[in-house]
Amino acid sequence: AAGADVAGGGDLDGDGLAELLIGARTSSAGPRTRGGIAYLFYGGTVASGSVDLGTAATRFLATTTNASVGDGLGTAGDVDGDGLDDLLIGDPSNSELHLFRAPVAAGDLSLGSSDAALWPWGETSAGQVGHPGDQDGDGLDDIVVAAPDSLGRVWVSAGGID
Repeated sequence: AAGADVAGGGDLDGDGLAELLIGARTSSAGPRTRGGIAYLFYGGTVASGSVDLGTAATRFLATTTNASVGDGLGTAGDVDGDGLDDLLIGDPSNSELHLFRAPVAAGDLSLGSSDAALWPWGETSAGQVGHPGDQDGDGLDDIVVAAPDSLGRVWVSAGGID
C-alpha cells in the first residue's frame, strides 16, 4: 500500500526545491511479489491533492520478494560533500539500507544498483532513517537509523561513505 512511509526535505537536484518520497512496502513490480517500491518525485512536480504514482521520476525496486522496500526512506543530507542531498531507501526484510548519491537517475532502479548498502548486520530490521546533520564536525552529513525490532537499537554512521 502506498504511503507506508513518506519523507521529504532533501534537494537531490540542486534546484532549491524539496523532493517527495513515497514508500509502498507491499507493492509488486516485475517478478518481485510484494517486494515493495519507493517512489521519488522532484520538487515542484506534485500539486495539492492525491498523487499519481505513475508520474514518479524514479521507482526504486526490490531485489527479492517480500522485501518491504519503502519502509524506511529519506534524504541523508549531503554525505559525500558534492553540495547535493543524497537518498536512503530501506530494505528492512533484508536488513539493509541503500544509499543513492545525487543526482539520481530517472526510471526504474534496482536497490542492487545503489552506491552503498549500509547495515547488513543481520538485524531484523533497518527501519526509520534520520538526517541529523553533521554530528562529528567533518563537514559531511551523518546518518541515523532506528532498528526498532532489534531491541530498540539506533545506528549512527559518519558522513564520507565510500
